[in-house]
Amino acid sequence: MAPKITLYTAHHCPYAHRTQIALRELGLEFATVLIDIMIPRTHEYLTINPGGMVPALTDRLRTS
Repeated sequence: MAPKITLYTAHHCPYAHRTQIALRELGLEFATVLIDIMIPRTHEYLTINPGGMVPALTDRLRTS
């Protein structure tokens, strides 16, 4: 079964790294999507996080 949490992260981003550590410490399974912070964000990513910053999380368990 695929992980229900997706972490959108970037190399060299301390905040994204801390989020990854926290998820691992909690024992949660998650998928990782790398975001290149050196280029403009895609429209698809901006629908997830309108600010365009990393990290961002999506959780398929929650419905809104």
